Amino acid sequence: MSKYFIFPYTSDSIFISRTESGGRITYTLSAQDIESPFSCLSSDDFILGYCLGATRGFCFVLKVIRRDSGNKIFAEKVFEIGKHLFLSDKDGKFTSNVLLEISYQEYVDFIKSLIAQLLPENDSELPTINTSIKSNQIDYPFNRIVMGAPGTGKSKRLSDNREVFFDDDHYERVTFYPTYSFSQFVGSYKPTMETNQDDEENGNNRRKTVTYSFIPGPFIRIYQKALASPKENFLLLIEELNRANAPAVFGDLFQLLDRDINGTSKYPISASEDLRKFLNEHNTPHPETLIIPGNMYIWASMNNADQGVFPLDTAFKRRWSNEYIGINDGESELGDLVFNVNGDVFSWNSFRKAINALLLKRNVNEDKLLGPFFVEPSDFSSNTKAINTIKAKVLMYLYEDAARQWRNSGFFADCGITGPITYNEICKAFDTHGGRIFGIDPITIEPHADNEFSLDNN
Repeated sequence: MSKYFIFPYTSDSIFISRTESGGRITYTLSAQDIESPFSCLSSDDFILGYCLGATRGFCFVLKVIRRDSGNKIFAEKVFEIGKHLFLSDKDGKFTSNVLLEISYQEYVDFIKSLIAQLLPENDSELPTINTSIKSNQIDYPFNRIVMGAPGTGKSKRLSDNREVFFDDDHYERVTFYPTYSFSQFVGSYKPTMETNQDDEENGNNRRKTVTYSFIPGPFIRIYQKALASPKENFLLLIEELNRANAPAVFGDLFQLLDRDINGTSKYPISASEDLRKFLNEHNTPHPETLIIPGNMYIWASMNNADQGVFPLDTAFKRRWSNEYIGINDGESELGDLVFNVNGDVFSWNSFRKAINALLLKRNVNEDKLLGPFFVEPSDFSSNTKAINTIKAKVLMYLYEDAARQWRNSGFFADCGITGPITYNEICKAFDTHGGRIFGIDPITIEPHADNEFSLDNN
């Protein structure tokens, strides 16, 4: 049963981050340098956030998704308030960074009082307060593929979502590669070492013998956990889905990807004899039949146009919900990353966009463009590191992949190379001219401690 709290907090002790993904808004609240105030919270509890700072007042209503084992909670937005609304603390019950439990009726009265402040004076109609958000439900697809160009943050989005909705022991991450197989994904017999039981009983030196046992793969491991705890959610997270022959890796599990509205497989399949024996030995429900339960999510990342990827057939793809990340999505999260070449300062974001424009001019597929996260902020911790990163990651990617067929037909025309267009010559041109090799003008920035490294070559 849900409980209801007012949370008077100070921004210097409670760190709040807000994430918006796929139209869903989630919050992370972390206690800083104080004893965690969140120990009394459980999933489905409601929190009315009351800021005690200079802009004093109520600012959001959240529903708890889960509480971390430490000093952190994850919650989803019920609603946000654009301006902080003030309600007097008549009973003097508000204490900094301490949760105050209230009754359901007090919660509803508080909500109505807040909404009344947002309505025109002649509008007496108050909206109905809905607290019946389904427990254990995640507002994301059961089968989900996040796709986009290199550096658009596919893995980051999935990891951020995972952290909000799944505990560390409630998910498995697997990366597909060209030789990855069904037996690795589901499980197979493998040699294992066992101690001779007769030796133990007779007090002799214990001997190790080789035997063969069925070792489950990531799909079966998370499948067993989901069946064992039907009130909790579990996730199988697949990176680089199409670097393996995904339909072959899934094999007959492919049939299970057809799910009903509750996430349960519509069409069960029979377990193989080996798998059936293993599931039965481990007391797994209905070991003879495989059915993905509604609390087991399968999320994956992929890039359609990368080198060495396998095509996904239409029958396989239509069983997934596809989520595309645009080439410039999230660029503001990186801030102003800059690098300096011989006194000229260039913006990373302008640099990659100019390269993308040259690629698009040559009708390069959008999935081969450069996303903002193609480099990491840590790559720009010094100017030398930034320069080396751009040469090793960006220039090499263009030379070997995205611009490969235009090496000698104008793509690197501004490099000033008179002989053969080689990677070494392109790097030399970059060391001399920086972003100018792609027609990019340097920017002007004021010297400041935060960007001082970018004004010299150290």
